[in-house]
Amino acid sequence: YTLVDGNTISDIGENGVYISNSDNVDVTDNGISDVDGHGVKVNPSDYVEVANNTITDIGLDGVNITDGNYAWVHNNTITNTGGDGVDVTNNYDVEISQNSITTTGANGVKVAGSVSALVNDNTITDVVGDGVNVSTSDYTYVTWNDISDIDTAGVRVIDSAYVNVTDNHIWDTYFEGVYANNADNLYVAYNNIHHISDDGVEVYGSDNVTVTSNTINEVSFDGVDLDYVNNSSVTSNTISDTGDNGVEIDYGTNHFVAYNTIDDTATNGVYIYGASGGYEGSVRVYDNDITDAGYDGVYAGNTTALLIDYN
Repeated sequence: YTLVDGNTISDIGENGVYISNSDNVDVTDNGISDVDGHGVKVNPSDYVEVANNTITDIGLDGVNITDGNYAWVHNNTITNTGGDGVDVTNNYDVEISQNSITTTGANGVKVAGSVSALVNDNTITDVVGDGVNVSTSDYTYVTWNDISDIDTAGVRVIDSAYVNVTDNHIWDTYFEGVYANNADNLYVAYNNIHHISDDGVEVYGSDNVTVTSNTINEVSFDGVDLDYVNNSSVTSNTISDTGDNGVEIDYGTNHFVAYNTIDDTATNGVYIYGASGGYEGSVRVYDNDITDAGYDGVYAGNTTALLIDYN
């Protein structure tokens, strides 16, 4: 058992705290500042807790945990990092929760090469990279975070399966609120996404995608944009004040767009192009409430197996 507790650490040429090859590690209640390397670096170790630290003015990542199992990073205040606020790579069973992360040179939270990660109830703001970046990490949950003033995407999911992005407040991002690429079995739900300088939600090249019950408004492009996605469900979203379409689907097979409330779109309420399916209605636009569209309520082009009904 290793305990690093209650220290004041400053003006350090490498890492503030560096733990290697030590299981059952607690790094708690430290003040770490003016560090050229990582604020806290742990590798490779199991059962690691990093909690209640104040970490400021860090050259690389605020917290960097690599190659281990069972990491818990919570209730830290992390400010002004050259790298990520928290970076967890190649880990199993990770929780990153209730941290305040401000002014990072890269991502607010990065999860890479990991399985079973929870990113929950963090406040992430003034970030040069993504608010939360998930890559090659299956079974990741990004929930109940407040993410704002982001230079790229609020949440980015790349090459990961079974990722849930739910109940987040995402606003003031330069690119997408939520962006995913090669993210099969993706679930995006109950998010409040607004003041976005790109699409509210954009998904590319993924199978089995659900986008439901989100509130998306004041976005510069599409509320929801799916490209080359197969087996999608876009339902029960409230989408308003978009600079392009409310919902746009390009290519892919088997799409269900239903029960959405779409208002005040610069172009179309729902736009579908190049989609297909195995039977009539496998591409379906059903029971949507669409008002004040700049062009068409529903536009479909070069699409087969299409049924538009009860809108």
